[in-house]
Amino acid sequence: MFPRLVQFGMLTIPTQGAFIALGLMLALLLAVRTSRLLALNADAVWNFSFLAIFSFIVGGRVVLFATHWREYASYPYLMLAISTHSPAVMAGGFCIAFAACAVSLWLRPLPVRRVLDALAPPLTLGYGLACVGAFASGADYGSVTTVPWAVRFHSRYALMWNGTPQDVPLHPVQLYQAAFELLLCGFLLFLLKRNHRDGEICGAWLFLGGISHFVFEFWRGERGPELFSGLLDLTQLLALLMIAAGGILYLDRKRPTAQVNQTHAV
Repeated sequence: MFPRLVQFGMLTIPTQGAFIALGLMLALLLAVRTSRLLALNADAVWNFSFLAIFSFIVGGRVVLFATHWREYASYPYLMLAISTHSPAVMAGGFCIAFAACAVSLWLRPLPVRRVLDALAPPLTLGYGLACVGAFASGADYGSVTTVPWAVRFHSRYALMWNGTPQDVPLHPVQLYQAAFELLLCGFLLFLLKRNHRDGEICGAWLFLGGISHFVFEFWRGERGPELFSGLLDLTQLLALLMIAAGGILYLDRKRPTAQVNQTHAV
């Protein structure tokens, strides 16, 4: 595939990083539209979203530097890499982002469930584009298969950066996930334009997204740490928690119905 999008001498712009950046920009723009649709302060939602993204990246880099400080001291430019698939880095990013968002909501309160409803479609769109970038770079590659639509990678950069098997038929699981995420984004936007209760859109996102992560994990080439004697892995356990949380949010009928602002329909 195409792990490198552009090469300027020693400077390389990875395709996956470019798709992640594109996904973040489009997600932020969509968040402005969805926040207006739900009668939220678009500037406040933009600032909240940008804070979450920035703190997630910073948190991940803190963990990276703490665990690989010798390498980054020798090659500081590696800190500019956009993506990584280390569970520790992901956990560090989420913890820092959660803390920053909690402080932000304490200083400037927002209706949390409604904000989550507004952010669910943008998050899905951004993740879908990130999956396309992962496919182009060979990251998060699928398991070996004999299906007619199997893909084969022949890039030494994919092997070097992601450990992608070369000339082996693999499930294009990244494209499976990308197609699902983009369809889910459209479905969530459809629900968003209808009268609903605060938290229902986020609940639908967590429930359906959890199912997709649980199922697609079976087709991953490299799965997370196995749990319960190999019955499932860590990613699937988190997916089950997403499904449970989404079901609770979606089925809670004690909240008032949110009125949609039709003048800002997406």
